[in-house]
Amino acid sequence: MHPTCLTATPWQLRPVERFNAGLYPSSDRGWYEQRLPAHWQEHPRLRAHTGRTVYRHRFAHARDPRRRYWLRADGIFYWSRFYLNGRDLGQHEGYFVPQEHEVTSMLADENILIVEVDCPEERRKSGKRMLTGVFSHWDAMDPALNPGGIWLPVTLEESGPVRLQQLSLRTTRIADAAATIAWQVEYDSLATLDAELRWTITPHNFKGASHEVRETHRLAGGAGRLVGALTLPDPRLWWTHDLGDPHLYDVSLEVYCFSVLSDRRATRFGVRTFELRDFIPYLNGRRFLIKGNNYPPTDARIATTTHEAARRDLELARNCHMNLLRVHAHVGHPALYDAADELGILL
Repeated sequence: MHPTCLTATPWQLRPVERFNAGLYPSSDRGWYEQRLPAHWQEHPRLRAHTGRTVYRHRFAHARDPRRRYWLRADGIFYWSRFYLNGRDLGQHEGYFVPQEHEVTSMLADENILIVEVDCPEERRKSGKRMLTGVFSHWDAMDPALNPGGIWLPVTLEESGPVRLQQLSLRTTRIADAAATIAWQVEYDSLATLDAELRWTITPHNFKGASHEVRETHRLAGGAGRLVGALTLPDPRLWWTHDLGDPHLYDVSLEVYCFSVLSDRRATRFGVRTFELRDFIPYLNGRRFLIKGNNYPPTDARIATTTHEAARRDLELARNCHMNLLRVHAHVGHPALYDAADELGILL
């Protein structure tokens, strides 16, 4: 179940005037080398480059015929198209939207991955096409900056007959003795079958007992979605730092097919509700005063963001008695959301 991080070793890249359906010179001549995640303008030879860039990565992999394999990219600016061993995996749009492709049938012992990436400068600022926010145009950022590049890891992941592609949780009700947590799971199944979901909810930053739930669901073949609800007894709530402690849980979901583990997905979660009543904010049903400010990107080069850098910014905000930051015109690095959860700051 452990993913293979394909960005753990350097990739090759080259700027091009036009894409060529994944077909590029096989020699190393004309290719630069870069460690990813990164923006291409971080390379000393591409500091002024905008537009189209091709990435190439060679990797070996021992394939198990009993497993399914998935190529996943968590963040690329902006349009991208993957080719694995000459097979076109299709175009994707959006810098903060992950993409995932099943590559079971095309994976070999030795592989060549090509990624075509386009992030042009949009000269007509009043009619922009790309959803890049401040990264493409903002008066507080260097106008020569272009965010193009692979800014989050690319991984090769494996599963059994059922793949868990995305897990989301939301607190819908809080009572004295229990909280209700609505869940949604997107999956891909080889066939229509019965699968057992095994949930484990464990305290992350406080001492307490784990809670386990098992339930069986009928899964349709192909891509699908399951929804349901969990009841968490005696919950510790997540509060902003000025109202209490930001209690967090580690949530693990395992799916079993024919009593064999097929896939697993994990996330961190805080039990909380937020609502506005006549524009008055309530956290976990308690009225409170918002104290906050705008928050620009942690770094203009979002790929360089670290957990330490995000945490440092949020500690400064907390020391100024802020309990909420408005993430201004962008989706931040995952490290920002993790740090906010830990420090008790709403975003």
